[in-house]
Amino acid sequence: MFTEVALTTSATDPTSYLWDIRSGTVFFSFKQNVCGKGALALAPLHATPGNRIGLVLAAQADKAIVHIYSWHKDQVHVKCICPEKLVTIAASNRGTYCAGGTEAGKIYVWEISTGNLLRSFDAHYKRVSVLRFASDDSALVSGSEDAGVNVWLLSNLLDNSSDDAPTPYYSWSDHTLPISDIVCGVGSFRTARVLTGSLDHTCKVSDSFTLFIGLLCTSTFPLFQTVFFQKLNSNIWDLATGILLTTFLLPYPITALALDPAERTFFAAGGNLVYQVDLYRRREARNYGSGEVEAVGGSGRVEGIEGGDGDPGEARLVFRGHSAPITSLALSLDGSLLLSSSDDATVAVWDVVSRQSIRTFVQHRGPVSSVSCFLRPPETAAAGIGAVQHKGSAATVVVQPFRRMRKTEAEERDEGVGMRIAGNVEARASFVLFGIPGGSLEWFSICLT
Repeated sequence: MFTEVALTTSATDPTSYLWDIRSGTVFFSFKQNVCGKGALALAPLHATPGNRIGLVLAAQADKAIVHIYSWHKDQVHVKCICPEKLVTIAASNRGTYCAGGTEAGKIYVWEISTGNLLRSFDAHYKRVSVLRFASDDSALVSGSEDAGVNVWLLSNLLDNSSDDAPTPYYSWSDHTLPISDIVCGVGSFRTARVLTGSLDHTCKVSDSFTLFIGLLCTSTFPLFQTVFFQKLNSNIWDLATGILLTTFLLPYPITALALDPAERTFFAAGGNLVYQVDLYRRREARNYGSGEVEAVGGSGRVEGIEGGDGDPGEARLVFRGHSAPITSLALSLDGSLLLSSSDDATVAVWDVVSRQSIRTFVQHRGPVSSVSCFLRPPETAAAGIGAVQHKGSAATVVVQPFRRMRKTEAEERDEGVGMRIAGNVEARASFVLFGIPGGSLEWFSICLT
C-alpha cells in the first residue's frame, strides 16, 4: 500500500522528520541537519522521473557543507565540503545533477553520482534565493534578491568546450523586489509554465507560443507557465517564448508557492495566511446555459486577489490557522491536501476543498523551514525513529562527495569522465553526449574502453 509522507526540516532544530500526512505518525528521522528555506533537495533513486526518492540533499545553514542522506540510516550518508556556503539547492528530476546558489550570486552545478563539479559561474548580482529545474531537466531557473529570474539551458551549462560565462536563455526583470519562490509546471521546455514569487506584491503570467493563448480558453490543462512573487506580485510565464500573460496582485508579501497537479489552481503564502487562486473560471452565460470555462487573465491583464483580514467576503479563498509567517508549501499527489510549514514551529495539513486544518504536526522545537511531500520510501517500512536498515535490504545509491574544483584536462584524460547512465550505474567515458533543449533526452556518457 502506498503511503504519502512529509519530510520537514528546521533552521534551528537539528532533527528532520519523515511522517504520515494523514495520521501524523513519524516513520523516520535524520540527525545533524540544520538547513534554511530552499536549502533542501530530493533526488530520485533512478535516473528516470517519477521514481521513489533515494537521496536527500541539505545545504547546512551555518557552514559550507552539504549533507547527503539516504534511507539506510539516520546519520549523514555523505558529507560534502563546498567551495563556499550554499544558501539554496536543487536536484534535477532524474536525480542526475545538483545545483547550489550562494550569497554572492554564484551557481555551482555538480553531478551527484560522481561528485564532479561541472560548472560554476556568476549568475546574479545578489544572493541566489531559489533554484528549480524544469520538469524535463532541460533548463535551470534561478531567482535572486536582485529581483531577477534567469532561465539557463542545461546543455549550455554542461558544455565545457568554452570557459566563457554562460548566458541565460531568458532573463525576466519585471519584478522590483527579491524573488521568494519558483515553481516549474509539468511539460517540456516548450509547453511548461513557471510560477515565481517576489516581495513586490505582484504576480505575472507569460506565454511561450501565441497559439497557446487561444487554447487556454478551452483546454482543461494549462499550457502556459506561472510565475509568482513574494509580496503582492505573481506572474505567469511560458518557457518557450517568455511572454508575460497575467499579473496577480495579492494583499500580503508572498513567501511560498504551490501549484495544483492539474495546474488549475495555485496557492500563495503571505504572512500567516495561504491564498488559493483559480487559474480558470466559468464565464457567465447570457442565456440559461451553464457558461464556458475560460482562463483567468491573459494578454498582460492584471488580476486582483482579495481575501485579507479586512475582507470577510473572500474568506473562503484563504487558509487561516498559523500564528507566524509561512515558510513553505507542498501538495499531496492528488492535490486534495495542502501542507504548510511556519515559523511557529508547526506544520499544518489542510483539506483543500473545505480549507480546514485536519492535522497539525508539532514535533519540531524551532521554526520549520521546509516541507516536502512524496511516497514513503520502502526502506523505512520496518524502521522507526533512529532505526538503521541492513545494507543489503535495498539498492545501494551511487553518490560521491562533491568536488570543490573542476577536473583538469589531464585528470579527465587520465581518469575519464564518470557519468551515471541509468539505475545508479556508473560508467567511464572519454566524451559526453548532450541532450537537446526542450526534448526528453538524458545527458549521458558512452564508454569506449
